Amino acid sequence: MVVSSPQAMAREFKPVRFFVMMGVAAFVVCGVTVFCTHRAAHGRTAEERAAYAIGEKAGEEAPQDAKLPSDAELNMMAQKYVKWQGSGEQQGWDLAFEKGYANGFKKTHSPTVNRNSWVILRTILWIGLVAGTLDITENLVFSQLRGVTPWRVFQYIASGLIGTSFFTISA
Repeated sequence: MVVSSPQAMAREFKPVRFFVMMGVAAFVVCGVTVFCTHRAAHGRTAEERAAYAIGEKAGEEAPQDAKLPSDAELNMMAQKYVKWQGSGEQQGWDLAFEKGYANGFKKTHSPTVNRNSWVILRTILWIGLVAGTLDITENLVFSQLRGVTPWRVFQYIASGLIGTSFFTISA
């Protein structure tokens, strides 16, 4: 039997294995997040999920010329369905039915261009701006710690776009 020292027991870093494992971990975390988000949106209990499904079907079957009912009207519809169903905690059932009805209604009655698409685009642009700002800030701070000037950092970034000829220009 060969006994090795603790230094020899240390494993060699394998970048491919590391990135594959990080990808698997990210995939698992995203899957759990989607599962939990879906459960929260469609109800936590079986009764709430059933109420959501009933509400969604009722919303999809609404006449095409109908408008989305107000919150009070949705609440009245939900209470009618609760009495018809006859079970469950009423408040949770009502909320799940209302969410389902609104989502089902929006599926079949939404206009082709949604105002939410502009909100989504604006949100994506803001996230990109914040991420870019944080990225350049991080590069400037850590380059400064290594003694590299901000001008040199921007030259390096520009060289990725226009080539290394930008390094010949000095400040």
